[in-house]
Amino acid sequence: MGSRNLAPDGEMRPSTPPSLKEYPSSSRFFVIKRKGNFKLVSAILIYESILSIAGEMKSIKKCNNGNILVETATPNKASQIVKLEHIGEHEVIVAPHFTLNQSKGVVSEAELQNDTEEEILKLLENQNVREVRRKNIRKNGQTIQTKHLVLTFNTPNLPESVRIAYLNCPVRAYIPNPLRCYKCQRFGHTTQSCRGKLTCAQCSQIGLPSGAHLL
Repeated sequence: MGSRNLAPDGEMRPSTPPSLKEYPSSSRFFVIKRKGNFKLVSAILIYESILSIAGEMKSIKKCNNGNILVETATPNKASQIVKLEHIGEHEVIVAPHFTLNQSKGVVSEAELQNDTEEEILKLLENQNVREVRRKNIRKNGQTIQTKHLVLTFNTPNLPESVRIAYLNCPVRAYIPNPLRCYKCQRFGHTTQSCRGKLTCAQCSQIGLPSGAHLL
């Protein structure tokens, strides 16, 4: 299912609050939870319980945190799996996975550069868009709006395009900038959570602030 499904520690991330039963019809990934976890629960019991109420799943995975992640193949199976309330004698709650059931794309349109995020979102809500965020840049101490919009969809699959007013806007995949620590200069974490050593970005000398040797 790809690396985007994994937390930094390699564990599948669980999702929404357990009480959530309302979900977009496009939801495909679901988390099954119980008090405690499923680490000591029979895999056969889990499989047969899921099979009895929703049929075959596209995939079933016992996550490192003990929860069960299932991927459904059809909307009908998705509507059935949320009805699961027991696995053997164990009470369970099924909820859509928050991050796996959404996707992010980018549209770039100069004609929308002066429109607000709220105005654009209003025209996209009926196209499975839940959030619009404009990408801005800093120049000479000023924040400048760009033509690039990051759209968050209530579906794991990006559409080829969206329609905003009379504009047909192609959608391309959103690739976020990698996290970089400006203390140790490594990637994957920020300065606030860094446990590494202060390192110069110019010469890689340990203990030297970036640019200090240029002063």
